[in-house]
Amino acid sequence: MSYVNITHKRYEVKINQTSNTLGINSLTYWWQYWRHLLGFLWTGMNYQNYLISSLYDRRRITITGRDFATNYIPQTSTASFKLQNDSDLIIADAPDHLWFNPAGNLKVVTPQLLYDPDYTRTIVLCGHASPYNIYAIGILRSGVILTSAQLDQLHHDFELWLFWSGIWNDNGFWKDNKIMP
Repeated sequence: MSYVNITHKRYEVKINQTSNTLGINSLTYWWQYWRHLLGFLWTGMNYQNYLISSLYDRRRITITGRDFATNYIPQTSTASFKLQNDSDLIIADAPDHLWFNPAGNLKVVTPQLLYDPDYTRTIVLCGHASPYNIYAIGILRSGVILTSAQLDQLHHDFELWLFWSGIWNDNGFWKDNKIMP
């Protein structure tokens, strides 16, 4: 048997050239690096009407009006999302006020709000071009200040826009929905 290996940062694809079968083997999870810096991380795990945190901490986002059956949030989704009412996450969200208002009350978040990749504490991995599907959502823990190496890694892992951190980052990505400063 002869195999062709194609390695992507999230998966290793093994194609059996003899029978044209396909196998996907998960590599070390890219998000494991972020376990101690993120208060919440969703990487595609869904259960019923919840986006389940990949950090194994029982945190979740509730989905209302779920209209997708994929492990990503489609750009066309009309669903809405609410993060758990958690004091640590309220404090972590404070600069952006995406998930909670300044008084700490839960807000309803739409996919359209998540497609804007310029929040400072909520990090969204979405497509570079239309459709801008969402593949991961992370929320930095309160008080976390990233080093320049961590910012580089964040740009790479979450495929953030070149200017997400306010200045050009060589590890960032071109996004069709963003205008160069």
